[in-house]
Amino acid sequence: MGRAVVIALMLLFVPAVHAGEADFYVVGVSPQALTAGEVSDVNLTIANLGTDYALYVFTVIEPPQDSPVKVVGAAKRYVVRRADEGERTMYFGAILQNQRFTVSYTLSVGEDAKPGAYRIPLRISWVNRWGERVEQQTSFGIEVMGAPELELRRVNITPERLYPDTEFTLTVAVENTGTEDATDTRVELELPEDITGERSAYLGTLKRGEVGTASFALRSGGAGERTILIKLTSSGWESQERIRLYVSEKKPPELEIAGLDTSPAELVPGGSFTLSLQLENIGEQDARAVRVELELPGWLRGVSTSYLGTIKQDDTATAIFDLELSETAPPGEHTLPARVYYLDESDRAREESMQLSLSVSREKSSKPLYLLPAGALVLAALLLWRRRRRAEI
Repeated sequence: MGRAVVIALMLLFVPAVHAGEADFYVVGVSPQALTAGEVSDVNLTIANLGTDYALYVFTVIEPPQDSPVKVVGAAKRYVVRRADEGERTMYFGAILQNQRFTVSYTLSVGEDAKPGAYRIPLRISWVNRWGERVEQQTSFGIEVMGAPELELRRVNITPERLYPDTEFTLTVAVENTGTEDATDTRVELELPEDITGERSAYLGTLKRGEVGTASFALRSGGAGERTILIKLTSSGWESQERIRLYVSEKKPPELEIAGLDTSPAELVPGGSFTLSLQLENIGEQDARAVRVELELPGWLRGVSTSYLGTIKQDDTATAIFDLELSETAPPGEHTLPARVYYLDESDRAREESMQLSLSVSREKSSKPLYLLPAGALVLAALLLWRRRRRAEI
């Protein structure tokens, strides 16, 4: 009873039209193109192209179960018209012939949606002039556009441990995880002031799911932590990510004795010999301009300085000294002081003190003279015995 009264009142405000039926069509979709993974408000403009008016109009979006396009929130929307601005009363207005109205929905597109056109069913329901509820099925189209999406998959630094003023390689792997080929793909670096080298690499086109690799030849600056900004760009995509880089303080060279030999092995007063001193660099820098100086006592003479040049990290070198013991060289164990001078990679002069062990034997004595007569007697006895044997024969 009440509904019939409302309809009758509504008809007082509706111009006379030819009897017939309303007929609705979607005449506008904005925006019509969405990208995979996007959530957006979409406005549907609907026109009554029929021959009669419609009351109590509402719309319902009914996407198929397998459609990547879904409705966020209520799928049903009423067409509500306000009388005049400021009035509190609201009523269901009539949609006349050739009249348009707009309903807004929030639509989402699945992240794995394939590019293409998707038809979305739309059900429109209204009450006609005779108070009957009428429904109409129509549809509208949504274009799902493919879009590239670049992700930084791996970052490798070679060598893994960096020192000041060291060459290294930064390698990044970029994957296109989007739904469209990434064209004109580039990787760009924003480097701190004290890190120098290549800043841009061109990867061209990365197909969907493809991984591209870019390598940059760089040189580190001072010790400490640094931040590098990596920018990924392509047509329709831009992102950036920061990575941390740590440059260790390089320990200075450190030389230690790896071996000590003499030739000959036995040293006697008055004899000459060669002293070989093997040094190993166990530090983290190259030792340059290395020289070894011996502090020779008065009973030892010869060349006391040996030049070794550069000893790289974890490498060895041998200092050679040609020496001669005096006749008065004291036998026994002796300590021979040595000093090693060199430069580190920052041209800073360094030196180390070492103690070499040297063993001097007593002078070799000749064979005892008392053995000579005994030997002569034995020889004479042998000769006499041989003569007697011959005579008996």
